[in-house]
Amino acid sequence: MKKSQKMYRIALGNFFTFQGTIPGSIGGNSVSRKGKKQQKENRKAMRFITLIVIILLVVMSVNIVRLKTNISACNKKVEDCEQRKTEELKRKTELDEFEKYTGTLDYVEAVAREKLGMVLENEIVFKPNKKP
Repeated sequence: MKKSQKMYRIALGNFFTFQGTIPGSIGGNSVSRKGKKQQKENRKAMRFITLIVIILLVVMSVNIVRLKTNISACNKKVEDCEQRKTEELKRKTELDEFEKYTGTLDYVEAVAREKLGMVLENEIVFKPNKKP
């Protein structure tokens, strides 16, 4: 045991007594100037590191909030696009059905009657009388 180390003695009850040295203790209770300066520098470094960690946490929190708002906006756009897609698919099926209808004789006959004023042979057309 070195001369500068402190001794400690622990007594537990009447039977056990432990004896040893306190590691790292160097003569007396006073701390040298170098030790105080080192402790002061360590505190400053810990404060600086703590400040940096806090700043990083704030920046990360702000970025997380921004990303969440961007994600929600993108999700809304996706929902709108899905809705438009279903509407366009309905419109496509209607147009396909109309295309099939335009190829039939019924469509040709309906257009000839409405737009061209044509009638079938042996068909009688009644027109209302015009009052003077």
